[in-house]
Amino acid sequence: MRMEKAHDYRRYAAECLRLAQTISSPAEKNTLLQMAETWRRVASQRESRSLSSGSGRSYSVSDPPKYSNAKRRCDVDVCS
Repeated sequence: MRMEKAHDYRRYAAECLRLAQTISSPAEKNTLLQMAETWRRVASQRESRSLSSGSGRSYSVSDPPKYSNAKRRCDVDVCS
């Protein structure tokens, strides 16, 4: 299940990048690019922790931060 979440997080990052290409405002574009990087980082952490969990230890990854100042949300699934 954790790998599925990592896959979802990577899709969110891709959607942020797609939206950033359509935005003319530099501030909004920058916000979307930062959000994409955050989604990618969380996906990598999720994958790393999933691989490490085979050692018998339990790991948890908190959900990525919410960006309330963003004009557009990046949790739309366009990859399916």
